[in-house]
Amino acid sequence: MLGLDIKLPQWLKFEWVYMDYEGQKVAERLYQRIILFFAAVGFVAGYALQQFSYTVGALGVGSVVAALVCGIPWGSYRKHPLKWQPVVKEDEPAEGTSAPAKSSAEGKKKKKK
Repeated sequence: MLGLDIKLPQWLKFEWVYMDYEGQKVAERLYQRIILFFAAVGFVAGYALQQFSYTVGALGVGSVVAALVCGIPWGSYRKHPLKWQPVVKEDEPAEGTSAPAKSSAEGKKKKKK
């Protein structure tokens, strides 16, 4: 690919940076709850102290906490791995089939003759 031969370090392989679909759902919900919690606390603190910067600061801290908690694919987000189908070579027919299927164009040509 464009003449680039990039070798990844062992600790940066696919399994470490992987997050499954269930983990994505959990991370998204947790992210929303963290942001909402910090926004509510910041709003109450800012309203009580009449300082808008406390509200904005609390929302900023909440964003950083949520990014650290939900942005990194922790092990708890990888409990439901994907089950991939086995690799089928092109010259072998798939299981349950006897021969490769012919295209519809080839079938129409034979019917016309």
